[in-house]
Amino acid sequence: RPEARPIGCQMAAAIALASAAAGTTPTGADFAIVTLARPLNAIVQPLPVESFDHERWRADRRAGVRYSQAGYSGDRAHVLTQNQSCSITGFVQKGTAFAHTCDATHGDSGSPILVRRGQAYAVVGLHIASSRSGGNGVAIAGRTLRAGLDRLADIRPKPYRR
Repeated sequence: RPEARPIGCQMAAAIALASAAAGTTPTGADFAIVTLARPLNAIVQPLPVESFDHERWRADRRAGVRYSQAGYSGDRAHVLTQNQSCSITGFVQKGTAFAHTCDATHGDSGSPILVRRGQAYAVVGLHIASSRSGGNGVAIAGRTLRAGLDRLADIRPKPYRR
């Protein structure tokens, strides 16, 4: 069996942490930005975070758009898995989060909910909770995530020391 090789691995140079302002995220979720010591391999490119909200979801729903979720589930922690045909069933928590049908489980928290627009993917949310009964999951909406990232942009990262 061929040995797996990472396509990009780096040490953290700085970390910025912030708590979301009260009432802006469903569970008072925290955000973090890790600044790497050196850029990752050129193959690894960041995905944009779409300012996804109820209005964009309604337009997507009319167009029959499907979503996907990728993560390292607790049941297969060593393998990146992807759910390729999820739907969003509605918004909750005053529009800061949405319910989804992705087959996410323990260990998938923080995994992206993705949409393909043309030839590119974008992040529309981050999975934060799964139903114990195997029903819907919950994700922070892209618009909420984008606001948290914008707040973090104003925070000076602290040097990371191992």
